[in-house]
Amino acid sequence: MTAHAAFRPPSSAYRWLSCPGSVEVLALYPNEPSEASIKGDVAHALLADAITWGVVPNHPDIDIVEGVMLALEYIMYTYKQYGKGTVLCAEETLDIPETGEFGTADIIMVTPSSIHVIDYKNGYVPVNIHMNPQLLLYLCGAIAKYGERKHYKISVIQPNYVHVDGKIRHHDVTPDDLSWFRREVAFAMTSQTVAAGTHCRTSYCPARGTCNVFLGWAQENLKLAYYPGESIAMTDEQLAQALDEADLLQGWRDQLRGEAMRRILHQNRTIAGYKIVRAKKDRDFKDDKTKEQVYKTLKDLGATEDELHPRQDISVAGVERAVKRIFKPQGRGAWLKGMQAICGPDQLQPVNQSLTLEKAIDGRKPYTRGSEFPPLPGATPEDVLTATSTLTATDAISIL
Repeated sequence: MTAHAAFRPPSSAYRWLSCPGSVEVLALYPNEPSEASIKGDVAHALLADAITWGVVPNHPDIDIVEGVMLALEYIMYTYKQYGKGTVLCAEETLDIPETGEFGTADIIMVTPSSIHVIDYKNGYVPVNIHMNPQLLLYLCGAIAKYGERKHYKISVIQPNYVHVDGKIRHHDVTPDDLSWFRREVAFAMTSQTVAAGTHCRTSYCPARGTCNVFLGWAQENLKLAYYPGESIAMTDEQLAQALDEADLLQGWRDQLRGEAMRRILHQNRTIAGYKIVRAKKDRDFKDDKTKEQVYKTLKDLGATEDELHPRQDISVAGVERAVKRIFKPQGRGAWLKGMQAICGPDQLQPVNQSLTLEKAIDGRKPYTRGSEFPPLPGATPEDVLTATSTLTATDAISIL
């Protein structure tokens, strides 16, 4: 390991590449763990043990185990596909010449002709794989350690976000990409520029609440629904003002979303980067008798009151959580069979789904007007257009 790795860690590359001057400032802030980071550490440790020692992932949180199993299956499949001579490393510490520091890559595969860097993300915020700076820094470190290759690839595995490109996403890195990236790193290494932008929030910069550059940028962009500072850094007077402004900003945001949905639905227009989808499916019990039966069955199986709450308040999601815990010792996926037996689809009914505006990267199918109706039997789109084009104004009014 080289010295001062905490100044420019690969995990914060997006922040310090966008704002080089943040490096010295953030050295004053402690890097305190959060609940999300702790869960991520657990998932990474399980994955590393599974690859290094062949240990089957085992943890009370079934969601963590299922995510790690998804990653493990992909990694081992890819490793076999590369064939003989492939080196597979988990939690590989790499010296990065471009920064003079080090980083720890989740997974690296090295073949005689390629280097493949894989990163596991346990979080729920979508990760962009295209020219991802964290993975590119790991790639630079891998090239320094193992030598240059003909082909380079970076991948991210993110089991907890349904991305339009899938939970496992890839980007092929060219020599030109690496040259450009190294120039960006070289500039950031010599610059003291403090720059504010969306990276302040997406990189979770802890200094943004007291940063005058961020404050000025946010105030300038209030009309786009950014707010001027972080609550922890506000005075009592500023907090009172911000509460009033938040009501206006919430209304402004709702208006923007409503207008985008109106244009997409009623004018068939395109709002770049957004689409309308059905809200996530919700389910409820068919009747009170079914709810009572499910409640009693789970109580007999050992479900706790904390999991179920009073029977009149139990939800399908709560039932699933209890079933996962009870059936976990029987192996991965056993809870699905248990759920079928205790509360199968015939005992549930869908709740009406509303429409919502989402980012285009959301994996759900776009909703368009009329998509809820099946096509006419034996009719082609041309048939429908021909038929409707012959309607008179009187016919159209009577149909409406």
